[in-house]
Amino acid sequence: MSEFDEIYRTTGSFFGEEPEPLLERFAERIEVPGPVLDLGAGQGRNALFLARKGFRVDGIDPSDEAVSQLSRVAEDEDLPLRAVKAGFETFDPAGIAYGAILAFGLLQVLTRDSIALLDRKIKGWLRPGGLLFVTAFTVDDPAFVRLSAAGRRAGRTSVESDQGETRTFLEPGELEHLFSGLKRIHFWEGMGPDHRHGDGPLQHHALTEAVFALHEE
Repeated sequence: MSEFDEIYRTTGSFFGEEPEPLLERFAERIEVPGPVLDLGAGQGRNALFLARKGFRVDGIDPSDEAVSQLSRVAEDEDLPLRAVKAGFETFDPAGIAYGAILAFGLLQVLTRDSIALLDRKIKGWLRPGGLLFVTAFTVDDPAFVRLSAAGRRAGRTSVESDQGETRTFLEPGELEHLFSGLKRIHFWEGMGPDHRHGDGPLQHHALTEAVFALHEE
């Protein structure tokens, strides 16, 4: 069972209803044929945004509840969206080459080894000219500062969370060079807006975001 199953079952739109602003700004740049892959689709705020615009979308998530909710909305609205229970580590695209891949909020819950695996997977799944949308937290994030001060380091820029899981934060400017071989379209770092997850406490994150393109053959 995913840690989010109960959260999604009891909380509508836990991560909000609006898509990532980065996706809203650059969605029109997705021109390469082929569906979009949403890694960690959750309750679907990004996958549904694109599907409602007519993009074919594969949304993967390890949560049964997330996949059930997303499938139900796609069926009710007759959207070109397929929800699959999987993490990126085990997902098999069955030969599909994607026109874009979304990796929002994923890097910070991975170890460095898993981030390196994700890099390899993404390059194998993108079509030439396809786009990667990615966000992460930096070492300026309050959670990294707090957990580091408490002696919870689990690596150079990784810490052990309050739940005992590894969380990885990027150095300033690191995301710009993390996915080698991809062409940078957009890069930004700074403090994100105040927000809540469900009815939880107010949060404020140090964010880094980028859009990359796989070089044309």
